[in-house]
Amino acid sequence: MKLSRTLLVLAVILAAAVGCGKDEKAGSSASEIFALRSQCAELGKKLLAGGVHGQDVQATQKSNYSQQINRCYVELDFSPADAGSPDYQATRYLYDGQTGEMLAWYRVDRNGDGGAENTACSISDNNANLWVPDTTVCDDVNAKITEVMTDNGKN
Repeated sequence: MKLSRTLLVLAVILAAAVGCGKDEKAGSSASEIFALRSQCAELGKKLLAGGVHGQDVQATQKSNYSQQINRCYVELDFSPADAGSPDYQATRYLYDGQTGEMLAWYRVDRNGDGGAENTACSISDNNANLWVPDTTVCDDVNAKITEVMTDNGKN
């Protein structure tokens, strides 16, 4: 476990060193951008591998390298392997791929008693670039995670 954390820290440092000082809007070649996107995807895989989840949980990761702001974002999604299960909890986590810092999360819970779904969410306080008017409005937090992970040139 300690070795995997050490490797993750080294990967983050390497990715930060590669990305430092580059103005991605001006003059990056297609091969440089491809390399940065590939590094971002690798950071996402390492974050997922470092997580703890059982066999009854389906875990996936997505990565998005934002060329405009030279940032790597990673989304980790955890849900039951059996989506039809009466007890259901699905969670989306948004991370800064370079630092490993969790930026936001959104969770949907469904109890087996046939009750309605409940949501919970949060955006960490020090992430002004992810600001939404009320970080307790889970639909807004969920939409912001989707926006950050969409390669639309805005983030």
